[in-house]
Amino acid sequence: MPFKPGDPNINRSGRPVGSTSMKHKIEESFLQLLSTPVKKGSSSKTFHEAFLEKLMKDALAGEKYASSFVAERLLVPDVLKEMDQYINSGMQRDVDFQRYRVHLLAHDIQQQYLDTKERTIYQMAGRRAGKTEGHILKALHIMVAKPEAKALYIARTIGVGMDQLFNEFIKFCDKLGLTVVKEDRSEGKIRLDNGSEFHINGNNSKAARENMRGGHYDLIIIDEAQSQDALSYLINDICTPMLIDTKGTLVVSGTGPRAAGSYWEEIWTNRDQYRALRMNWNLLDNPFIDDGQAELERIRQAKGLTETSPLYQREYLGLPVYDEDAMVFRMGDNNIYSLDQFNSWVNSQPIDDIRLTAGLDYGYSDCDAFTIIAYSKNKEVKEKFILFEYKKNRTGITELAGAIKDGIELVKMLGALGRVDYMPLEDYSQPGQSFQEQRINKKFYIYCDTNEQKISQELFSQFKLPVTNAYKYDKSLAIEMLQEDVRCGHLKVPSKDSPFYQESLKTLWKRNDKDEIVREIDDDNYHPDVMDSVIYALRSVWKMA
Repeated sequence: MPFKPGDPNINRSGRPVGSTSMKHKIEESFLQLLSTPVKKGSSSKTFHEAFLEKLMKDALAGEKYASSFVAERLLVPDVLKEMDQYINSGMQRDVDFQRYRVHLLAHDIQQQYLDTKERTIYQMAGRRAGKTEGHILKALHIMVAKPEAKALYIARTIGVGMDQLFNEFIKFCDKLGLTVVKEDRSEGKIRLDNGSEFHINGNNSKAARENMRGGHYDLIIIDEAQSQDALSYLINDICTPMLIDTKGTLVVSGTGPRAAGSYWEEIWTNRDQYRALRMNWNLLDNPFIDDGQAELERIRQAKGLTETSPLYQREYLGLPVYDEDAMVFRMGDNNIYSLDQFNSWVNSQPIDDIRLTAGLDYGYSDCDAFTIIAYSKNKEVKEKFILFEYKKNRTGITELAGAIKDGIELVKMLGALGRVDYMPLEDYSQPGQSFQEQRINKKFYIYCDTNEQKISQELFSQFKLPVTNAYKYDKSLAIEMLQEDVRCGHLKVPSKDSPFYQESLKTLWKRNDKDEIVREIDDDNYHPDVMDSVIYALRSVWKMA
C-alpha cells in the first residue's frame, strides 16, 4: 500500500518511521557481502580476504588498475579506522537495542534492579512480586551487553533451581529473539551465541558449596536466602572472591527470616556494616497482576490465613516477621545462671550427688556439637547446668578430641566442682574392652551419635575418651522432655551467647500450606546441632528421674 502525505507512519524525509537510510542499508549489505565465504578448491575465505589477496597480488605484478586502486583507495589515511568505528558502532547499536528490549519486559521495580550500579543488592520480597523474572532479566541484561559474560544462580538445591528458572530462562530468550546455542540440563547451563553463559547451582551440602570455587562471574544471585545453608560462608568465602576479577554484582534475595538471629537478618538490618541496595516489595507492586488486593484476599482464603498471620505477612507481603508461635524452645531469664548461682547449687547438696553427663553429635554436612551438663542424682533436684559447649565444622578427629579434652579439663576446675574427685582420662579405657562394652561407674559418659561408629571407636581407643552409644529412639518424646526442662527453667545456660540459647532462637516447627504448625523440626529453616548433643546427654538423666 503506497504511503500518503501526512501519514503518521512517514517521517519528514519520506521514509517509514523507524527505518534506516538507504545509504546505511547499502553499507550494511556491502559489509555482509565482504564477509560472505568464497570457496576455491578445498579452501574457504571471506570475500574481502579473497578480494584483497588478489588485489595485492595484481598490484605487486604491476597491474595498473590494481596499483592505482591501492594507492588511491586503501592507502587513504584512517580508512581502516573509519571502517572499524562503523562496525563497532553498529555492534553497539545492536547491544543497546537488545538491552532496551530486556528493559521493556521489566516492571518499574525490576527496572530499578536492572539499572542500579550498586555491586551488592539485597532483596526481601513477597511471593509473586516478580523476583524470579527479575533475576532472569538481570542476568540477560548483563549477558547481552558483554560477550562471554557469566551469571550464576544459586538455589537451595540444583533441582529446585532447575524447576524455577531453566525453562523460564529459555522462554525469555525466545521472547527477546536471543539465540541459545547450548541447553545442558544435566549441568544446569545455558549458553548464548555471544558466548555468555547462565549457570544454575545448588547449595545443599558442604561439597556443593566447595565445588563452586574457582569460577569468575559477572553476576551471582543467591535466592531463598532465608533457607540457605551456611549463608555467611557461602557469601563471604565462596561467592565474593569469584566476583573480584570481573567487578561483578552479588544479589542476595528471599523472603523474611522465620526466626531471629539469622545471618540474612543481620545483613539486611545492619546498614552501616553491610552496604547494599535494599529492595523490598510485594505483589501489590507488580503491575502484571491485575488486582493485587483481590489476589491477596484469594490467597488468604485458600490457605486459611488472616492479615496478621506470620506466614502471610512474611511470604506474601515481604515483611520480616518472626514465626514466634512455631519456636520449639522459649528461653528466658530463668534459664540463665551465674557462677555464684552454680556454686550455691553445688554447695547446697552432698558433693557425691553431683553428676556430669555429656553428649556428642557428629556433623556430616553441618557441625560437630559437644556438651557437658551437671545434674544431681537426687530426684528432688531438677536443675541441669550446661557447663561446656563446643560447636564447629569438623576439620579432623584430632581437633574434635582435643576440644572434648579441653572441655573436660575446664569443667573439672569450674568453681565448686574443684572438690569433685575425678578419674584421670587415661584410666577410662580398660584393655581388651570395646567402647560398647566399657561401662564406667564414675562421674560421666559421653553419649555419642551412632551414625559414626568408627569415629566413636577412635575416640575411645586412641584418645581414651569415655564414649558410649547414645539412645536415639523416640526423638519426639525427647524433644518434649527438653521443652519441659526449658519451660520450667530447669535447663540453664551461662549466658545468652550460649550456643544452645542461640539455637533456641532459630529452631522452629514446620508449618503446612495452611500455616498450621507440624510438630517436626524444620531442618530446612535451621538445623540445631547442640540440641541433639543435649538430648543425648540428658536421656539417661530423664530415665533416672
